[in-house]
Amino acid sequence: MAYKGILVHVETTKACEARVKCAADLADRFGALLIGCGSEMVPLHDPDPFGMPTGDLMTAMVERVDEHLARAEVTFGRLAGYRPKRWISERAMPDETIVAAARAADLIVTSLPEKGREDPVRNEDPGLLVVISGRPVLVVPPEKDYLSARRILVCWKDTRESRRALSDALPFLQKADEVLVAEVAPHTDLAAACKRANDVAEALGRHGVRATGEGLIRDERRTATRLLDRASCFGADLIVSGGYGRSRIGEWAFGGVTKALLDQAQYFVLLSH
Repeated sequence: MAYKGILVHVETTKACEARVKCAADLADRFGALLIGCGSEMVPLHDPDPFGMPTGDLMTAMVERVDEHLARAEVTFGRLAGYRPKRWISERAMPDETIVAAARAADLIVTSLPEKGREDPVRNEDPGLLVVISGRPVLVVPPEKDYLSARRILVCWKDTRESRRALSDALPFLQKADEVLVAEVAPHTDLAAACKRANDVAEALGRHGVRATGEGLIRDERRTATRLLDRASCFGADLIVSGGYGRSRIGEWAFGGVTKALLDQAQYFVLLSH
């Protein structure tokens, strides 16, 4: 497997520039087509209380969205340069457009919206993309525009999602200098956890990955905290994990580790569902 199409949502924010630069560098590294996606929904409002006719208000909002999309395209062209690239633009909810565009991509590059500036008509939801896109999602930390991926921590759990994440991350894993597969388990299951992690590391070795396995004793801290501490000691800059979520009346609820990985701002995280 190789990443031959890398998809990134492009907005008109400073945070967006970092993730586009990261996606462009990854496209160079993997010899991939860089796909830029501009998407913003025209918001639905009640009639203007100040008396502007509804038709005029809608025209003004459509023009504003079109202006944002045009600026996003200019940003993408500037940052993508002369690389092989493609531009997609839609007046639609970002999550819907990205998921549709992902049929032509192998990896989605995204980031969390700035705190206090979340807007579903302009910003994608990384967690939602993980569970509905059918593609691995790389979440870029704030203000970081380069991923070396030389030391990678794989958060192992003996589930379908972890197996999927392992396969989806293989292009990164094969280029890494060192990969650590870690499973957190209670003391009574530590020996079995070590065996499972070592089995995974051995399997990765057959794909040319320099990997070792390790069991981590679960203590009073949350599992996510234990894994993030191990990532720090290991010197990882990329964390690979299965993404765990379930539908709940109009929204998605995420497991503790998935939510913690989405909320933290230090590491690049690759999630698959």
